[in-house]
Amino acid sequence: MQRWLTYQKERFPLLAHFPLVLLTSWCVLSFASPEPVKIGTLLLVTLLILGLFFQLRVFDEFKDYEEDKTYRPYRAVPRGLITLRELRNVGLFVAGFQLTATYSWNYPSLTLLLVCWIYMVLMGKEFFNPEWLKKQPLLYMLSHLPIVALIQMYAASFVWDLDFPPATWVLALVSLSGGALLEYGRKIRPPEKEEHGVQTYSALWGIPRALMTWFLAGSFGVFALGFAGGGWWVLSVFYGLMFPYALISALRKSALWLKFVELFSAIWIVLMYLALARFP
Repeated sequence: MQRWLTYQKERFPLLAHFPLVLLTSWCVLSFASPEPVKIGTLLLVTLLILGLFFQLRVFDEFKDYEEDKTYRPYRAVPRGLITLRELRNVGLFVAGFQLTATYSWNYPSLTLLLVCWIYMVLMGKEFFNPEWLKKQPLLYMLSHLPIVALIQMYAASFVWDLDFPPATWVLALVSLSGGALLEYGRKIRPPEKEEHGVQTYSALWGIPRALMTWFLAGSFGVFALGFAGGGWWVLSVFYGLMFPYALISALRKSALWLKFVELFSAIWIVLMYLALARFP
């Protein structure tokens, strides 16, 4: 048990993930339904979505194992804290729970669950062309973003079944934008924090370009909400806070400023989902 507690702390921190998944699940369910969200549905969907994100982590551990052994031997799996076989078994156990719970609670959602799993397998195999894909960092990220939208559509299907309304595109764009923000937040670092063999956007493109791309990626979600009539009220927060931060960070390029990229990404995501929950 101590090994698993250490693993989750290092690689899948529940104290960080659970509140964010709980909040975004409530926002998606509120967006999907005009009725108040039932606490039972919210808790179940939160656990199911958390399970999908854990399975993504398991796929990443398998996919990155050789690279981690070479460049990041301090991580939990390369140093022998947890084995890939153990992770696989836990991932399959979680899949069994997801399958049973989805069928029992809202069986039409099984279709979206299966679609999520299929796409996760494709991601784990790097779409069967890993060498070429890794040479295209932007395309690599774009190819992985749809899983975020699929996961949130799976959550919404507990209200909609498979009858998705026209406003689904707003949910999809906010989800894609939030996924991009998380990805950039993890991979924009000051020069002194870069690691040999670890591909980051700040190292590939330079800090100014990486930050501006981060800002534009988040802006897609904001403008989707605003264009659809559900989120202009957040514009002053985003462009009064995030743009000056991105600009100053690009100019300073220091750990003091860049350490907040991931924090601001989380804030940005939370605000977008809250605006989604208030969508008319």
